[in-house]
Amino acid sequence: MSPALTLSEFISAKALIEHLAVTRAVLASWMNRGLPYIRVGRSLYFREASVAGWLGTQERTRDPESPRTTPEGGSKQPQGPRKDR
Repeated sequence: MSPALTLSEFISAKALIEHLAVTRAVLASWMNRGLPYIRVGRSLYFREASVAGWLGTQERTRDPESPRTTPEGGSKQPQGPRKDR
């Protein structure tokens, strides 16, 4: 049997947005990508330990040999001097 849940384990969507300094759109995107949440009526709640665990699984490192990527996912290749001037 799992231990009983307590309300103090949960944080509201508004509080989480403020704590992480993200927008509602970012939070919604994370929820679509698997961030665990609980809906109670029209309100959303998040278990702090679950949020921390999920964020940890999203951690990435960049290979210094690979091209930089833009937030849109495209490559940003270093550019040399412009020749059209």
